[in-house]
Amino acid sequence: MQDLSASRDCAFSAFITNLGKYNEGYLIGEWVKFPVTNEELQAVFQRIGINRRYEEWFITDYECPDSSIYDLLGEYESLSELNYLAGPHRVEEVIFANRIIRPAYKYLGVRQKYKPIEER
Repeated sequence: MQDLSASRDCAFSAFITNLGKYNEGYLIGEWVKFPVTNEELQAVFQRIGINRRYEEWFITDYECPDSSIYDLLGEYESLSELNYLAGPHRVEEVIFANRIIRPAYKYLGVRQKYKPIEER
């Protein structure tokens, strides 16, 4: 499988850390560029030792081009939500008062007269 993380645009990166190893005094983790695929994330978990013995992880640090996003992110964020935040829509979102505001969209298609389902 080809690693796409180096070739695509990156909204931000997070250092995902093995919590069990961290509690034992070892900083075992890896930088992950978001958005990330599930396959890439599973490979990261395997490399940092997330398994039956060490099931928990946390985020030690972020690298973000936008400091207002950095201030909103914590160490136990959902990876799915981070992926969503880093998705292609991110350019249209505005952060205001610690909230992510998504714009309303205006329909630009041609208006059509409503047809009852029986006539379609």
